Amino acid sequence: MSKDLLLGDKGDLVIKDFDLMLTDNKQILKQALRQELKTFKGDWFLDIDKGLPYYQDILGQRNSIDSVRAIFIEAIKQVRGVKEIVDLELNLNGKDRTLDVSITVLDKYNNTININL
Repeated sequence: MSKDLLLGDKGDLVIKDFDLMLTDNKQILKQALRQELKTFKGDWFLDIDKGLPYYQDILGQRNSIDSVRAIFIEAIKQVRGVKEIVDLELNLNGKDRTLDVSITVLDKYNNTININL
């Protein structure tokens, strides 16, 4: 069983009664997925290839939604603990220039994990 420091919805450390909180099995996968999908390629100085190619292939590009979906699927599959991708919805709003992502995966314990970005 893995443990990590628990992060809140905005990425801040969760502290309760002056103690840092730790993740459980379900939380650690959800947290790992959120971190992976929110990392922009080139942002982490120790590994500039880590992250999604938001600037290169997703944001502001004229790629098909299918090619963007393939990028997300590949990134999700790389996260340790993901057993199966149950659902992946991408909603592109051209007017507001936003991309809403809704993901449902099964972990290795058959827990359903839902994430909205």
